[in-house]
Amino acid sequence: MKKIHLLLLGLTICLFSACHNELWEAIDGLDSRVTKLEELCKEMNTNITSLQTIVSVLQSNDFITGIVEIKKNGEVIGYTITFGKHDPITIYHGQNGKDGQSGQDGQNGADGKDGITPVIGVAQDTDGVYYWTLNGEWLLDDNGNKLPVSGKDGQNGTNGSNGQDGADGKDGQDGIDGKDGQDGVDGKDGVTPQLKIEDGYWYISYDNGATWTQLGKATGADGKDGVDGEDGQDGSKGDKGDKGDKGDKGDIGDSIFQSVTEDDDYVYFTLSDGTIIKVSKGSGNQSSMGDGYVTSGMADGYYYVDLDLPSGTKWATCNVGSNRPEGPGYFFAWGETARKELYEESSYSLTIGALPDTIYHTEYDAATINWSTKWATPTKKQWEELVAWGNWNYTTFNDVNGWKVSGSNGNAIFLPAVGWSKYSSRDWTGYLQYSSSVRQGTTVYCLYNYKSYYKDTPPAPVNADPKIGLFTTSQYGSYGSDYSTYIFEYYYGYPIRPVLVE
Repeated sequence: MKKIHLLLLGLTICLFSACHNELWEAIDGLDSRVTKLEELCKEMNTNITSLQTIVSVLQSNDFITGIVEIKKNGEVIGYTITFGKHDPITIYHGQNGKDGQSGQDGQNGADGKDGITPVIGVAQDTDGVYYWTLNGEWLLDDNGNKLPVSGKDGQNGTNGSNGQDGADGKDGQDGIDGKDGQDGVDGKDGVTPQLKIEDGYWYISYDNGATWTQLGKATGADGKDGVDGEDGQDGSKGDKGDKGDKGDKGDIGDSIFQSVTEDDDYVYFTLSDGTIIKVSKGSGNQSSMGDGYVTSGMADGYYYVDLDLPSGTKWATCNVGSNRPEGPGYFFAWGETARKELYEESSYSLTIGALPDTIYHTEYDAATINWSTKWATPTKKQWEELVAWGNWNYTTFNDVNGWKVSGSNGNAIFLPAVGWSKYSSRDWTGYLQYSSSVRQGTTVYCLYNYKSYYKDTPPAPVNADPKIGLFTTSQYGSYGSDYSTYIFEYYYGYPIRPVLVE
């Protein structure tokens, strides 16, 4: 009897252990799917806001200045798009969820139902306005009205009629005042839908999260287990049938954007429902840019200009993050290769003293990483050569202030005066400031230009000679009586004008 008890105990422990393992595997699988769904929801909300910006760009005749791939583990997962006037946007590609694991062989259980992913899109109606769509149908509010993607201007008010003149004779009567014109009809505000996942279901809101409407289940249900085999006839029982395969779990779904393609003049955004939105590019990164700016060649998709400098250095026609000479492009802290929302010491991802004396053409060079190995951030020596040998004239190009720098051969580049930034959008504009790749001790060289410096206010308009200065690690920098060595902190964001690596 004791042996039987021990045997039963052993079987119980084995069964418990097996169930315990299966339970944890199921929990791990659930946690993984929930995490993927949360990531998808976050990316979809980013895509919704970006899609709204694209429509606004289209309606305001803005244009695209640059496209940079976003990579994860070497794979392109999205793009950062910059514009002439609007703030940059980020769009992501969606990823399909993995099917559930199959059970043991036998009679198959019923397949689980697929989870759904709402397909958000836009479409232009007969009134010329873009409205939101959901799964190919107009997205309507509680009153059945279509939801506009961007705001529409209100109608002008009606002018009041003129008052009647007073009667002639003895002191004519005062004229009657005209009636006030009617107020114009306010334009409808644009609506930004929001998505969330709660208790395994998709929800949508179009009133900034005040109310939510359930759309459907976000994850698919598992299939039912197979039916056990029947008992055998005459004598011993037949073996039970194996459990059937579990039904596949529903796919997580795809992104709002199906693809992003481009040609020389336009960028094409294809949505999941097949809608294509075409946005024009700026007029900059081309072989002939007007106003005497003619390029000399191209390397890995980016144009350069030969200014006939002694070193033979070729300068790019635009900043990193732009495809137009006048575009500000992206801002980078020294040694960092990705743009970010905030440029402060607390958000600096590197240790300044641990970096090499020069980041030229290294893993820390934003020009090399964001463009290609054909390009690099200029060295201090290259900036000094451009200052000494170039003919600098303060001017405008496409309504943007900056410097036209000409070589002895008549070729020229335009350096927009975009300043520096503590945030993703530039703070101080109207004066010149560009990053260099060289560091000495705790200082980082750069090119800059301003007329005078004030601690709490921007400099005066730029019309002084350009200088090679320093990024510093001290609060107020280190400068001489002529301010010839002063510059702001290395962890602020600065534009980069690349040079060709030959």
